[in-house]
Amino acid sequence: MFKWLKEKFGKKQAESAANETAVEPAEEMPVVLHEEEPVKLTKEEILQKVEDFVAQNYYEIPKGGEVRFSMKSGPTRLTSKQKWFIEQQQKQLVNQQKRKRLGIVGNVLDWVEEDYEMPTFSSEVKRIMDEKQLTSSDICERVLMDRKLFSKMNTNPDYRPSKETAVTFCLALQLTRDEAEDLLDWAGYSLSCSIKYDTIIIWLLKNQIYDLDTINEVLDKFDEKCIGVKE
Repeated sequence: MFKWLKEKFGKKQAESAANETAVEPAEEMPVVLHEEEPVKLTKEEILQKVEDFVAQNYYEIPKGGEVRFSMKSGPTRLTSKQKWFIEQQQKQLVNQQKRKRLGIVGNVLDWVEEDYEMPTFSSEVKRIMDEKQLTSSDICERVLMDRKLFSKMNTNPDYRPSKETAVTFCLALQLTRDEAEDLLDWAGYSLSCSIKYDTIIIWLLKNQIYDLDTINEVLDKFDEKCIGVKE
């Protein structure tokens, strides 16, 4: 086209005409990715899926029987409590080296008590509540928790709940499976597929089922204690 314009109008006019007739590249339309909403299951579907999960994963250990672990589960995941102890050991080594360089004499463990207070179940619950901007009313209403029980946890930094109550906190805080395992570890517990109640809770956490009526309907089907306990 430019050669034809040049022959008819001359070089300058051809360049001007060519620029005017040039087609500008089309603007790229922004790609909007829509996150898929989680599939909403009916209660009947949930009950069936839990039943299938329990049938496939629950194993009962006979009294005095040998516990065998499957390698299919993959590498063991460190909980936040285990990571905390590893970090403290690393910090202790650094501190000891620093003291040695500076010629400081004294108890090398003083720094642990002064600067690195060990988290507790209570402190972790409060931390998660702050992160999620939850109030005590939110927690108590979600799982019908006795406010006296929550107050006991809130005022006693060394409070150690029963396992069922610790699980109730996990559901009230709407934690993922890994987050729940971390919080339970601070209370000295873990979830095991050798316990039917635990196996059910694992499925609920993995699938983010936090509705109290649904949870209790599932637990009731398997003759397990429902959420809403008092200590």
